[in-house]
Amino acid sequence: MALAIKRTPALKAQVYDRLRGDIGGSAAGTQLEPERVLAERLGVSRPTVRAALARLESEGLVERRQGDGTFVTELVGAKLIRVLYYHTQAGLQSGIYARCFAAMKAELEHFGHRVEAIANPDPKHIPGPPVGEFPSDVPADAVVTLGIMNSDYIAGLTELSDTLVTVDYECATVAADSVTFDSFGAGQILGEHLIELGHTRMAFIGAHRGVGGPDGNARPELDSVRMRAGWEFALLEHGLDIRRDRVLELSMNFAEPAAEAARRMLSEDAPPTAILCRDCAHAAAIVDLAGELGLRVPGDLSIACYGACPVAADGETVVTGVVMDMEEMGAEAGSVVASRLDNGGSRRSRVNIPGRLVAGDSTGPAPGSGDQREGEDAR
Repeated sequence: MALAIKRTPALKAQVYDRLRGDIGGSAAGTQLEPERVLAERLGVSRPTVRAALARLESEGLVERRQGDGTFVTELVGAKLIRVLYYHTQAGLQSGIYARCFAAMKAELEHFGHRVEAIANPDPKHIPGPPVGEFPSDVPADAVVTLGIMNSDYIAGLTELSDTLVTVDYECATVAADSVTFDSFGAGQILGEHLIELGHTRMAFIGAHRGVGGPDGNARPELDSVRMRAGWEFALLEHGLDIRRDRVLELSMNFAEPAAEAARRMLSEDAPPTAILCRDCAHAAAIVDLAGELGLRVPGDLSIACYGACPVAADGETVVTGVVMDMEEMGAEAGSVVASRLDNGGSRRSRVNIPGRLVAGDSTGPAPGSGDQREGEDAR
């Protein structure tokens, strides 16, 4: 009896989903029906079946032996982990998450599991891959979100699998394991670094997502909130005051507002001698502004930011930052998923990957701090 399959542009994908579901419970070595028989049973053409089998073969689920037929491999019995990526497929090849994904995949495959990445076809308008388009015949044993920072979307994934792990985002309202960078620690590390250089007058420029401002459609950037808390903790530990008018939240990736905010603060009496930024674009804009104002970086103004040390827009200054190891995050995420699948349990893991300071040439001693120390030594 032929299976009723809609003839749509996604026909090959539908046949693939059906065949993958059929072999899901098969033992390794099981031989599939010939292409002709499969085509008749599914009510499609042989080239369509052939394309679906080729995809299954590329994923290692079947082995096609010349003259003998197509056979199920041992990977069919492996557990399936679907990794939902916040951006397009290209980002898993060369973007900032490419190394993270590669390390996660390698770790999971080491434990004998299969990894399927699903990218977001429209990242400008939706937070993650459309859930309704996931293959329904083959449910995932675990779902991992990579870079998706939307609590509502993540909450909707709990029905797909009992094992849910969020990578680079902690969703406190959902029962999910998480692997994130220690952004609180990053703020504390950078705060301590600047304090050791003698800076007592500092500003913090954080970031929010969206362009509506704090009272518009923007939403808080979680790493920014935590980073600011770590920086403030360092200042309070050393008895330094926090000027609330010098703690700002601006739109990510929009350089001009950061430059204008810095221009205002640097024109005040007793301006900040150091500015800490969440967003690299903000830090780069402030480096350029300093040059425009005739200020030396770092002689007159030190600048630091969260993340790997980028080259500022002037093409010369390397901005001090906290480096986050993407490979370590990926490997740790793979380990958390594998442990959850093997051991279960109700206790959730909250893993924070620490960063390390890489001092560029954008930070240096606070203006006058050397003269002040010399004067104290003379006394």
